Amino acid sequence: MRALALRLPIALAVLLLLVPGWVATGRVAAATATIVALTPPLASSGAYTQAHAINAAGRIVGAGTVAIAPDGTQTYRAMVWGPDGVGTVLPAPPGGGQDSSDANAIGTDGHIVGVDYGNHHATLWRDGAAIDLGTLKAGDAGYSLANGINASGQIVGLSTVFPNGAPGDYEHAALWDGATRTDLGTFASDNSGSSQAFGINDTGQIVGYAATPPSPRIDSGTPHAALWHAGTLTDLGTLKPDNTGYSLAYAINARAQIAGEAQNTDNKDHATIWADGMKIDLGIPAGFLQSGANALNNRGQVVGGAQDPDPHKSRAYLWQGGVATDLNTLLPEGSGWVLVAATGINDAGQIIGNGTYQGATRGFVLTLPATPAPSPSPSPMPGTTFADVPMGYWAYSQIEAFARRGITTGCDTKLYCPERGVTRAEMAVFVDRTLGYGTPATPASQAFNDVPPDYWAYAYIGQFATLGITTGCGGTEFCPDRGVTRAEMAAFLIRALKQQQITPATPTFADVPADYPQYGYIEALYKSGVTTGCGTNAQGLLIFCPDRGVTRAEMAVFIIRAFP
Repeated sequence: MRALALRLPIALAVLLLLVPGWVATGRVAAATATIVALTPPLASSGAYTQAHAINAAGRIVGAGTVAIAPDGTQTYRAMVWGPDGVGTVLPAPPGGGQDSSDANAIGTDGHIVGVDYGNHHATLWRDGAAIDLGTLKAGDAGYSLANGINASGQIVGLSTVFPNGAPGDYEHAALWDGATRTDLGTFASDNSGSSQAFGINDTGQIVGYAATPPSPRIDSGTPHAALWHAGTLTDLGTLKPDNTGYSLAYAINARAQIAGEAQNTDNKDHATIWADGMKIDLGIPAGFLQSGANALNNRGQVVGGAQDPDPHKSRAYLWQGGVATDLNTLLPEGSGWVLVAATGINDAGQIIGNGTYQGATRGFVLTLPATPAPSPSPSPMPGTTFADVPMGYWAYSQIEAFARRGITTGCDTKLYCPERGVTRAEMAVFVDRTLGYGTPATPASQAFNDVPPDYWAYAYIGQFATLGITTGCGGTEFCPDRGVTRAEMAAFLIRALKQQQITPATPTFADVPADYPQYGYIEALYKSGVTTGCGTNAQGLLIFCPDRGVTRAEMAVFIIRAFP
């Protein structure tokens, strides 16, 4: 079957080419993809499954039918499936009932978040148990749900709140970070109105929506796509020149590229990407009413759907290289499938979504056919090492020094990925190379159970431990793929510098009290001149943002300052 490829306007295709990494894989070939149905736990013709998210390992989460009442009412439960489509029903949390539940996101470590409707609370499934995350209200009153989780275990979603003692109830975007729950607020000066967070990347950048004044409630106001980062809420705007209309942001990748939908001058919803300060209209495929982008991976491949007034005529789409492809055109003839919407994609190119299979509603996982060789990598400008770090970039000089000294060769051919988060494994490599251990000797044994001998940074992590810079993340584990926080970075750098902790009686940073675990390391890093913090709070006091992730650009700056 010939793929239906809808080309974007020439001007837009050129704009896409300007986004680093956007044209990474070229056009999808007109060939047959492999598709697997996600099986429901109930063997009944009326049972259904839905797929909501997929992680790097190909684990898929969503929901499936567990019971059908005589009147046809269905009870569905949160589920997790392997790439083979075989699933497991997730347990109810303590206090939850046998009502329905839903799994909305899965982390790199397999931790799952969603909602249990027994108490209508955000729920975390970890190590075989369900954990009630509670709400932003006293006594865990009201309701909440969780939509996203990153490698550091930070969870985002929404919760009902009573802002400023107001009698009305609002839904606010919420962040769960360990035992801390944070109301992310809204665009309104008095924090009234509604908001919701859908996604979070490993550097702690959060996306979703917030309603705009003067009508801040979603049921009467206008939501705008929103980005929360380092205590700042940014209105991402719409595709209209005057920024009116509505928009939503659903996902953010490691490069800080954001996928969602926004109204254009035709007052229709268009699949949209926000990247490098640009708003990119992915267009509406011919014959459809509107479109939306639901997810994207770190290669810049975007998935979502094109909607029709008749939902049965909506179709799942993939956007890449300036081309929109109906995923149904990649299926074998007579497959029995109609793919309605794509909801997730990982870096391996596995796509999940929902559709109908032989008349039954099913989630799916689709593996694309082999694609042509990648387009040529973008070329750096004269005088630069990396195509995505131009001379005007704020950390240009430090990243160039990073490359000249052999500390990094980038994240890909001719790319550095400056806005991508740094993992603990990458931190070990950067620090080892900075200290002159370009190729550490492979240790006879590794101190950490989660770093096997065939792990790519095995020798570097072993050297990191031998130098006394790390003792792991707890027990006998190193958590190599977890993002590095600013607090951890401070501890690593001070140990690498062989400096002592400093514990002044009065903390320098308002958000790092004297009893904070890395207090002495953060104060020593400040004293050494490596950091001045991440900004100031509402009272004008310095803050450090200790639990925020560190980007590759920030890491280059910190290391070059520490080791000039």
